[in-house]
Order: sequence, then structure tokens, then C-alpha cells
Amino acid sequence: MNWGAIIAAAAANMAIGALWYSPWLFGPLWLRLAGKTKAELTGQGKAMAMSAVAALVMAYVLGHFVVYLDVADAIGAASLAFWIWLGFLLTTGSESVVYEGRPKQLYVLNQAYHLVGLLAMAWVLVFWA
Repeated sequence: MNWGAIIAAAAANMAIGALWYSPWLFGPLWLRLAGKTKAELTGQGKAMAMSAVAALVMAYVLGHFVVYLDVADAIGAASLAFWIWLGFLLTTGSESVVYEGRPKQLYVLNQAYHLVGLLAMAWVLVFWA
């Protein structure tokens, strides 16, 4: 396991999240769908720290999949990311709609981010070496 690649993959995921939920992309839509205001988002240091830890854990585990499955190219990395997203994130994320009554559009927006983030992390982990 290459710790530089793991940290870079986690950073890539965080950067995509920062852009994805920014005012320039989907931030305003996310605010509306989540029922939040900009004022409610002040002091998000703990949330950002938790997201960073989660991204590191995800990159570490994804890195193991890359090694165990001997993924060595862009298509393999994309395939791995897709199947992990479909099997674990898309499925468990649906509970926010089914049990919590969250808007389906919010689910789609968040899950699209997770797919893009996983793709980026897989590519970083495969090509860092």
C-alpha cells in the first residue's frame, strides 16, 4: 500500500466534494433539497474533518481492492469504482429516501458525487505507482 497514493486519493475525493457542493455547481441545489440555509453551514469544521477521515478510510480500503484484484488500467479502475459504488453506496444510500423521507433528487445528487469521487480515487490509486 502506497500511503502517498492513499492520501492523494482522499484529497482528490475531498476536492471533488468541495467543487461538487460549491456555489458554482450543485451547492444551491443541495441547500434547497436538504432544506438548509447558508447560515446553517457555518462552523462545519467537525463535519469537514469527519469527511476527511472517511475519505482516508475509503481510499485505504479501495487501495486494498486495487491490490487484491490487480487492477492496472483506467478501465479496470473505473469498473472497480462502479461496482463498489453500486453494491455498497447506492444501495445503502437509498435508506435516506426510504426511511428518512429525504427527496429522491437529493439522493441522486449525493450518489452521483460518490460515483465521481470513487472513480477519481480509483484512478489515483491505480496510476500513482
